[in-house]
Amino acid sequence: MSKVLYISNEKDLAILRNPIMAILATKRVAKVEIKTSMLKNDPRYGYYFGVILPRIKDHFETTGNGSWTLPDIDQYLKQMFFYEEKEINGEPVRIIKSKENVPPEEFSEFLRRVRRWCFAKKIFIPEPMN
Repeated sequence: MSKVLYISNEKDLAILRNPIMAILATKRVAKVEIKTSMLKNDPRYGYYFGVILPRIKDHFETTGNGSWTLPDIDQYLKQMFFYEEKEINGEPVRIIKSKENVPPEEFSEFLRRVRRWCFAKKIFIPEPMN
């Protein structure tokens, strides 16, 4: 059995204590692999998922554009602003980039483009707090 769990604070870690203790009580071995992502520790990432995406979601819902999930909106924005253009059989194709391990300046540019788009759509996005 394999599970991927994301821990971003002490509360998340506390939730994992009981399942880990249960495994240890059975004398089985549990493999725990820890990976960190600089982007997820970056306040801009929290600003994107905690401020920008919810504001867009609210706007879509109040303007009758259907019910969107935050991951759907993230994917939609990446299709518009976070891609590489490649050519396949002579045709330009957009390849969506991953935000994992992206250079900070590239992610900042993505946020600027998203905020400009929001401004054009009259979606109020507050300035990030430094």
